[in-house]
Amino acid sequence: MNPVDVAVVGAGPAGMAAAIEAAVRGLRVAVIDEQPRAGGKFGGHGSAFSEFPEMAAVRVERMKERFRKVLQADGNRIECLFGTQVWHIDEDRRLYLVQGSDMHDKRPSCLSARAIILAQGAIERHIPFFGWTTPGVLAVGGLGLFAKQGIVPGKRIWIAGSGPLQLALLHDLCTVGVPPAGVVLPFSRSEMVYFWLRSLPWMGVDRMRLLAVIAADRMRWRIPVHFRTVVDAAHGPGQLSRIDLRSIDSQWRPLPVRHTGLSADILAVGYGIVPSCELSRRCGCIHVWDEHAACWKPLRDRWLETSVKGVWSVGDGAGIIGYDASWLEGRVAGIAACAFLGKVPPSDADRSIAVLLRRLAPFRRMGRWIEAFSKPRCGIWKAISDDTIVCRCESVRAGDIRTAVANGASDIGEIKRRTRLGMGQCQDRICSQSVQELIARYRKAPIVREAFFPRMPARPVAFEDMARMGEPDDDKDRFSEERPIP
Repeated sequence: MNPVDVAVVGAGPAGMAAAIEAAVRGLRVAVIDEQPRAGGKFGGHGSAFSEFPEMAAVRVERMKERFRKVLQADGNRIECLFGTQVWHIDEDRRLYLVQGSDMHDKRPSCLSARAIILAQGAIERHIPFFGWTTPGVLAVGGLGLFAKQGIVPGKRIWIAGSGPLQLALLHDLCTVGVPPAGVVLPFSRSEMVYFWLRSLPWMGVDRMRLLAVIAADRMRWRIPVHFRTVVDAAHGPGQLSRIDLRSIDSQWRPLPVRHTGLSADILAVGYGIVPSCELSRRCGCIHVWDEHAACWKPLRDRWLETSVKGVWSVGDGAGIIGYDASWLEGRVAGIAACAFLGKVPPSDADRSIAVLLRRLAPFRRMGRWIEAFSKPRCGIWKAISDDTIVCRCESVRAGDIRTAVANGASDIGEIKRRTRLGMGQCQDRICSQSVQELIARYRKAPIVREAFFPRMPARPVAFEDMARMGEPDDDKDRFSEERPIP
């Protein structure tokens, strides 16, 4: 067992800031991230606020430079475990780890911490439609990561859905010389104008420049935009070859107007981003359904501590706020953890945190506005036909859910037991909201918000890694080892 004072899960802006605040005050910190280096999932490849990639990269590089400086000055207090996943956290604040297959150095399989800061980031939200499991249908963020590396796996690319990542992807594709064949938006022209006008107070000069560049890209490449439209189906025997579009009304209910047989090699689709809560749920933290954003969020106090003492949740893993605000939230949690462990007087911590919370306020207002605008509207669930796969891990279709409800299944747990829905590798991260909406539709009753019961492992791991659960690690103090600075 390798005891540390603070374990930080996630090395994005929030995680780096939390680690810095704890380390400079004399605490021993372990930073754990599944990525091979610091910077977060996108590592400067775009943000929740759709900045220019180069602007986001500059911001993240500045944050990473601060992190490197602390490692150089207080490196004996920070242990970086990159390429490592946390697959379980128990009630004694023990974190169980698994090393990536491309990592060859010795890593602990279990880590004990006096305090835990979760900076897990966000995941994209998906709504099933016929053929969405067809090869060639990708998440918007996933295709964006390819585009950042100059990899564009097709010529006829369509972008669809709601959320800010679509704009960043459009800019990226135009930058590499492969403009999208079309953009499919569920909003009307007037709604888009209203959104940007409402966003002006928080947008800043950089993001206003982004809008101007995107508008210029669209005019230069003559990219068609289908307003008040969603993807109705994707077709292809072994690879995506064409898509069907359907017009919708203001509540996203399907209308008879359809555009069928549009040629497509790649479809990038998503409906905003939501907090990734798998580890906070396994810690036993209370989560609340945020109707405003249509997602689950961990319940936090003013100091961003969850309902479980000694566990904090920060950054986009608790609510969508973007890079800059995530850094500020990480600082709040780092200072709060120091106060919790007796390194900072509570009164001093409260004064420092009050200043940071005032700086956070405008970012949070912007985040709430983006969450509300991106969330799916109720009518879109009526477009899901019985033959549509809802749980792609277990190939459970909407018709299977309808049959289970007709046979007496009344809650999400009963649906899971009857259909195996949510038992796959994604651990219900993709399908959970769709299931609740479909249950309410089939029962013709108000939605009862409930989540699948969390079970371990949080991520797929080999049996041999689970078998080592609880085994003692090498007694050697890893904080004395020399290691390269990330």
